[in-house]
Amino acid sequence: MSVAYIVVFFHRMAIGIVKEDLIHAFGISATTFANLGSIYFYAYMIMQIPTGILADTLGVRKTVTYGTLLAGIGSIIFGLAPEIRLAFLGRLLVGLGVSVIFICILKFLSQWFQTKEFATMTGLTSFMGNLGGIMAQTPLALMVAAFTWRKIFFSIGLITIIVAIFCYLILCDQPENKNNNTIRTNTEQNVKSENMASLGIYFKQALKNWQTWPPVIIIMGIYGSFICFTGTWGISYLMDVYGFPKEEAANFTLVSIIGFMLGSIVINTLSDQIRSRKKTDVDFWFSLYGNLGNTRFL
Repeated sequence: MSVAYIVVFFHRMAIGIVKEDLIHAFGISATTFANLGSIYFYAYMIMQIPTGILADTLGVRKTVTYGTLLAGIGSIIFGLAPEIRLAFLGRLLVGLGVSVIFICILKFLSQWFQTKEFATMTGLTSFMGNLGGIMAQTPLALMVAAFTWRKIFFSIGLITIIVAIFCYLILCDQPENKNNNTIRTNTEQNVKSENMASLGIYFKQALKNWQTWPPVIIIMGIYGSFICFTGTWGISYLMDVYGFPKEEAANFTLVSIIGFMLGSIVINTLSDQIRSRKKTDVDFWFSLYGNLGNTRFL
């Protein structure tokens, strides 16, 4: 599952490195390039609710296998695309394929680990996934210079298909001996009998719950900006505005991703240790901001 998540982050971050190569290969404008990069996220967003349904009904093993397989096919199409329309198709398939991974990982962790381990394991998963983001920065820039972007994405597509095969062979949806310490609840056993009307009710309840919106707004602002910089425009900005070569510009985004990786482990482990999600989300960041403010003042 973690290796599949590495693939997710690689495809999420890789497009920014090959911007100039894509513009030259397809003769496209910066606007078309932005659309090419964003179609991954459109597909990813649209699939989140269906992914939850698939994870609960079809199961994690099959959902991850089919999704990863589709992403591999999409990457191959993208690498071989003779025209921009096929490149869009490839990125669309990649986005649809990888969109199922993270939700399925959360479902998998809820089945196989205890409640007190959930945040820690989620942090470790995020750490592993961001290895794909690291590979999509300076290492990818060097590989593209050596082998061309087409060969790289074709090869990544083949590797992704191999990962899908291993997911099918290795994964098991549920432990043989379930215990009461897992996050799984009895209501999950009845998911297959739920109809779309019930799902609509649950969706409305989530929207009406005011506690839903603060984390949504935070993740939109912080993670949206982070992905925009590290995955699409950061490298181009550093190259065009500051005149950095591609490899050096990629080092800056690489450092950002390393910080994200370390934070994933530290913050999530802390959340399990103090047994509070709220404190790590709010108090930690307010205290950090306050300390930074004091440092600036001094």
